[in-house]
Amino acid sequence: MTDPVLGTERPAVHLYASDGTTFISDLTTARNIQWLHELSKPGTASFEIPLADAGDIADRCIVKFSWKGAIRFGVRITSEQCSLAVDGTRWVKFDNQPGLLSLLSDAVVYPENGLNRRSAQSRSFGYMSKDGDWRDPTEWVTPQTAAFGGGTHGPNPKALLPYDRNWFWIGYTDPDTSQPVDTVNFFRKAFTLTDAADLVLITSADNFGDVYIDNEQVVTADRTGATSWFNAQFIPLRLDAGDHLIAAKCQNTSYTWTPPGALNPMAFMATLMFVDGNGQPIRDSFVIHTDDTWEVSSGVPEPGWGRAWVLHTLVTEAQARGVLGPSLLTMDFDVTQDSDSVTWSDRGEFTFDVGTVNLSDIATQLAESLVDFDVAADTMTLQAWNRRGSDLSATVELKLGDDDGTLKSYDTTRTTARFTSVLTQLADGTWIDTLDTAGVSATGLIEVGLNIGSTSSLVTAANVARAQLAESAAILVSSTAKPSVLEGALPYVDYSLGDSITVPAHRNDGTMRARVLSITVDGSGDTVQAWPEFVMDNS
Repeated sequence: MTDPVLGTERPAVHLYASDGTTFISDLTTARNIQWLHELSKPGTASFEIPLADAGDIADRCIVKFSWKGAIRFGVRITSEQCSLAVDGTRWVKFDNQPGLLSLLSDAVVYPENGLNRRSAQSRSFGYMSKDGDWRDPTEWVTPQTAAFGGGTHGPNPKALLPYDRNWFWIGYTDPDTSQPVDTVNFFRKAFTLTDAADLVLITSADNFGDVYIDNEQVVTADRTGATSWFNAQFIPLRLDAGDHLIAAKCQNTSYTWTPPGALNPMAFMATLMFVDGNGQPIRDSFVIHTDDTWEVSSGVPEPGWGRAWVLHTLVTEAQARGVLGPSLLTMDFDVTQDSDSVTWSDRGEFTFDVGTVNLSDIATQLAESLVDFDVAADTMTLQAWNRRGSDLSATVELKLGDDDGTLKSYDTTRTTARFTSVLTQLADGTWIDTLDTAGVSATGLIEVGLNIGSTSSLVTAANVARAQLAESAAILVSSTAKPSVLEGALPYVDYSLGDSITVPAHRNDGTMRARVLSITVDGSGDTVQAWPEFVMDNS
């Protein structure tokens, strides 16, 4: 069989095999067709079909819906119900079948190195991740070094005196050069062990730092004092044979006895040493130490991940494992550009629990404020955008019925700003307060807590908080519209999900952006009602 010929005015229902690409048949007797299409969420669809015509519909088949010349939406069949209707026909009902973004729910987050190594219960995506397309090599350079125990840094940390051979303080600039408060450097070093080994990591940072080995945080910055670099931490480790990565984040700060904004040196140092049977470091028996073979980033911009690339990576890993749902999809975005060839604008650090969250939920979480995801049902393509949509308000308009328009009913709801201060917690337990200063001046201080996972990145926390403040500061207007039987501007034809069009916004002021489309067919199978749900276009 060949794919159906599209173009009819009434929606059509098409059955595909579980691969989503092998066409089986048109379900011409389907009735009570409904679908709810949402950006960054699976959405749902419902329909029913006579039992006699349902023989080819099996579990995990893909059903697609076409309207106005193209396939618009698709679902995977996961449940069914049989009932006897008043007409004496037994009907098979398929209610609230999940949209194709739910294919990602077959997979969960895996550890970065798979299941063959010990790993933490969470996985981070940031400077501590192993090499991949996320890493821009132009942002990483050879560090500058300063003699351990010399220069501005003064005496060695006392605990390190027996082990100070071959060490250097390293930094993006000369470690002895004064740097502004809150300057951040990121460090990375790959190394290989031929055999599993018991080791000790000895490390210090000026003024303080976080350290990861193989994406597991082993040192959390001590932000209680600016002179923690006088001391060192000894972290016992057991590492498997194979390739490994150590990564660190060093942050500068001011001393309690110096005025705010004072400049002072900053740097990082570490060594990874073998230990004897008593767990004591063996002198001169090291795996790595800080020197000019490391790489360092200035932290401007922070060497992080784009939200969409986190999902792309997890989907690619699931496909390599042969997970069913993700393996049915292709992706048309990459590490630099979205599905419309627009350069990605977001970067940050993200953390998710391993094994307990599926990739469909990951997509929804990542899309909270900056990106959008969807699956193109016709091509089974996972797509991603910098907030999908175009401003079509100059050419597309929906009018109220009393204006000779096409809206039978139209309701809007207006909600004022919800908060002006976002409180977020970093992985080490410290709290960050991000303020909307203009909002505080206009409406006062209104606080809210925001869970950003277990990130240790100040930049990521601030970026997420600012995005939430921007949405909160703008007045929230949402609406639902019921069209009349007259055909006016049609979703999927004149505008699509995410597009901004002119509609009678709250008190007739402004334009609205489509975020959800609900398509319903009446009992005859002929009359189609499109119920768009809009939000105020604050872009």
